[in-house]
Amino acid sequence: MRSGGFERKVNKLMYIYIDESGSFSNPSNLNHSISCIGAIVIPESCHANVISKFVKLRQSWGERVEVKGSKLNEIQRKELFRILKPKGVLFISVIIDFGLNKSLDIEQHRNFQVSDLRKLSNESSDLKFRNTLHDLEQNLTKLSVPLYAQLFMMNSLVIKVVQNATIYYSQRLPRELESFKWVIDAKDVKRTAYEDLWMKIVLPYVQAESFRNPLGVFEEGDYRYFTRFNHNEIPTQYENEFTESDPLPGDIKMILSENRIFVDSKHSAGIQIADIAVNTLRRSMKGNLLRHGYEDLGSLIIHEKGGPFVMHFFTVGNKIFNKNSLLEYPEVLRILRKKNRNMIAKSILMKK
Repeated sequence: MRSGGFERKVNKLMYIYIDESGSFSNPSNLNHSISCIGAIVIPESCHANVISKFVKLRQSWGERVEVKGSKLNEIQRKELFRILKPKGVLFISVIIDFGLNKSLDIEQHRNFQVSDLRKLSNESSDLKFRNTLHDLEQNLTKLSVPLYAQLFMMNSLVIKVVQNATIYYSQRLPRELESFKWVIDAKDVKRTAYEDLWMKIVLPYVQAESFRNPLGVFEEGDYRYFTRFNHNEIPTQYENEFTESDPLPGDIKMILSENRIFVDSKHSAGIQIADIAVNTLRRSMKGNLLRHGYEDLGSLIIHEKGGPFVMHFFTVGNKIFNKNSLLEYPEVLRILRKKNRNMIAKSILMKK
């Protein structure tokens, strides 16, 4: 991992637009009931161009202010994804099928998380960290099953975005890792309970997770501009897990907190792009889109084992497991994977 001194200029921004699709429930007990949370990641170096091209495309569809993914046909979706592909834009997602994950399973998963947090809190000698875990534990117990699943997926998504984006862009646009702007679709004009839960649950959760499972780094990546996000200190209960030679882990809470806004999709072209992406993924997995309407979405997804992230909750006795699975929707995922982009830059692969 390269590091070293450099002259600091105006921070570059990595724009991350987050939206969701689905009801996060299965009241009709369908065999499959899919919900999805996804992020469109746009480097600042191409952000203005991407937004401009999307606005022109939207106007060509007869929409001047806002377009919803649910209203688009296959040809329109294909037009958008082909604009985004050469710009280095990424799509990262987390998916759940409530037909495969029953409410009781998800409730047990929540209870396991609460027990795990309680154990960590009791073991910690750091009062501030212990209080954070205690508050997180209390807030989790109050959540409904759909909202717990939704927030757990959001936790997984933001960690996945930071992990994949830092590795990917450290090889291509390292300075874009200097600052992150999170733009999340607002659910109401006023500040909603869901937004408050970002403060009460998402941020504390990812903070604890950044110590338990530190972000991975790519040895040949350039992280000079990212090091300012490293933790200044390690809580006492995690000190034995790090050696003096280990780099300090990335502070995901800081990454999420510096520049984060909730906006109405009518006022954000980026959120509209994210809406189209998550809607396309969900509809394709439900079998409601023809291949040419979703296959190019795969070109925005980084190739990784298991393809797009399909999250299941499994219970085995009192133990809860998360598992990636390709057992469901194999044809859609196979088509998406065919066009996935490589995590490793061509310039680095050519040296090997």
